[in-house]
Amino acid sequence: MHKKWVETIGKEGEMLKLDEVDLRSFDVSDVLLEQAYLIDCNLINVSFYLTDLSWARLENIDISVATFEETLLNGVTLKNIKGIEEAHIKSINIGTLEKPILLKSDEAKKWMLEKCEVSF
Repeated sequence: MHKKWVETIGKEGEMLKLDEVDLRSFDVSDVLLEQAYLIDCNLINVSFYLTDLSWARLENIDISVATFEETLLNGVTLKNIKGIEEAHIKSINIGTLEKPILLKSDEAKKWMLEKCEVSF
């Protein structure tokens, strides 16, 4: 349903919204998360290999020990993210599939820390 929602620009299907879902140790590399809302989800030890998170909203999540490799983060919103320092961030793409801007390792982690909004 979410794939259809993305493909039809919201005219059909349904936007993926996960709130307080435990996704611990899941491999979400084959799951379309583009433009999805993940709020208060436990993403500890999740693999984001080649995952498209462009224009997604990630809020109040824990990415401790999660792996990011060639993860597309163009336009992503990061708010109150826990565990960035403990995440395995190998590489992220902050551009598009057509025009990638690949950040690796420490540079990628720094970008995520700077991009993350924090509210109390």
